[in-house]
Amino acid sequence: MQHPDYAVEEVRRVAALGCRVALVRPMDAMGNYPMQPKYEPVWDALEETGMVYGMHPFPAFGSSKPSGYSEQYSGAELIRKTVATGGLPHSFLTNVQNFQSEAALWVTVVLMSGFFERHPKINAAVFEASSTWLSFLIDECDKVYRLYRNERQLPALKQLPSETFFEHCMTGFEGDESPPARLPEFYGDILCWSSDVYHHDGDDAWRAMETMQTYGLPKEDQAKFLGANARRLYNVQAPANIIRERVTEIERPDWWPTEEEVRASLRPEAAVRQP
Repeated sequence: MQHPDYAVEEVRRVAALGCRVALVRPMDAMGNYPMQPKYEPVWDALEETGMVYGMHPFPAFGSSKPSGYSEQYSGAELIRKTVATGGLPHSFLTNVQNFQSEAALWVTVVLMSGFFERHPKINAAVFEASSTWLSFLIDECDKVYRLYRNERQLPALKQLPSETFFEHCMTGFEGDESPPARLPEFYGDILCWSSDVYHHDGDDAWRAMETMQTYGLPKEDQAKFLGANARRLYNVQAPANIIRERVTEIERPDWWPTEEEVRASLRPEAAVRQP
């Protein structure tokens, strides 16, 4: 995204190969958000090809801006500086709030700026930021627009931000994330199960089913969350094969390290370079 012309070429190249989604950070590496006019050709290319705008948060950290870049910053920089100066003994804030803050800022920017009215053919997906925060954020966007659209220089939107999100966007959820299962009236048509495998919090679809069943989510909504919404977003057909048994062990090739070899490699002495 640092070079919009190259990004346009890549969108068209992979679309011709059948790719359904373009993965884009909420801002480029220099902290520029998608409202920058230089990105308009990229959004035009997504509309022309029908590819989904897949927003994957990853904070920019305020590196020096070269000539031609505006002074915009990642919302996660404050969190990073707080962690660095506060003496926190772990990385909880960087693992959780960095991604959610970037995703929330992107959602607010595109909904409140009229992005989807300028690009009405674009559909978007919010990846790897969980989804529980979304209901609160969209409600706040609607409230602010109703109260202040005539006095805070807000654009003249044709519909409420929530209506725009429900028309154009979906979001992912992890298998152990329980609040969406309790709010099917909100999440019913915008939620897609996904797993950030092979991170520690990655899990399989059975964990998602267990969570949804625990909270009594109707099977029709479970089906939408587990696949129907994603198929509609990406315009793909229902699968010919259905997996009905949980696989907990992966068949490894002969050269794969044994458990003992893995344990040995994790011992401190294994990190010492041998002569």
